[in-house]
Amino acid sequence: LGNYCVALAGSGSCSSSLLTISAAVLTGSTVRLTTSAQTVSTAYTVYVTGVTLAATGGGLLTNTANFTGAAALPNLKINEIGVSSASNDFVELFNPTGSAISLTGIYLQRDSGCTLSNGITEVIALTGSVPAGGYYVLANSGHSLANVNSATLGNIASGYCIALTTNATEVASAAATNVIDWVTIAGSGDTEGGVRAPDTTANGAISRMPNGTDTNSNSADFTLRTATPGVLNGSPGLTSNPANSATGVAITQNLVLTFSESMNTGTGTLSVS
Repeated sequence: LGNYCVALAGSGSCSSSLLTISAAVLTGSTVRLTTSAQTVSTAYTVYVTGVTLAATGGGLLTNTANFTGAAALPNLKINEIGVSSASNDFVELFNPTGSAISLTGIYLQRDSGCTLSNGITEVIALTGSVPAGGYYVLANSGHSLANVNSATLGNIASGYCIALTTNATEVASAAATNVIDWVTIAGSGDTEGGVRAPDTTANGAISRMPNGTDTNSNSADFTLRTATPGVLNGSPGLTSNPANSATGVAITQNLVLTFSESMNTGTGTLSVS
């Protein structure tokens, strides 16, 4: 990937690096750098050395690029999305931090089909704040849901994408710099990382499980489950046969566990006592 360092613009060299680069990720011809906290509006220069063109195997390249420091994106998650034929579509935001986060200047964008070249279906300016460890729910104006903070949301369906952004500029892709979080519900539209969340069908909800989980993979992070707007996306229910606390059970009796929703197989431990 080469070598990178960041110094103040106009310094002429990187003998005194100003920002720490903790990661450099190559995607095609683009390298995404993760830096330490930038000072807003400060001009920086990134110095790049030791890069070889993959196509030609030519000599090492040296280059620079300038950018202006930006504030860190607020730590907010699109935590749950509900689709309903009874005007109960909703989007739940979650704040996993220990401090309230203001929604001033934050927008929710939704697009049907997620064909972004045609423009965005709706851009909603958010108001209020999301409490520490708490939730903020947007729903349809005709909803009958509990825990709703704003009833300004339009319809959502399979194939839609939902973006949480730092300004009202319509997103052109999930990689846009104003994107805080992104979810694509099934379909064939633009995605975060090339994968989509499960299909909600006409009446269903997808939730980050466990609550707030965000690995930047919609397919891995979201599970189809019963809607729980404004509260914890909890663990699935479990019943057993023989029942809990049953007595006189034969030692040869089979144990049958029934979960309240579909489960994915994987690694883990089941303890029976």
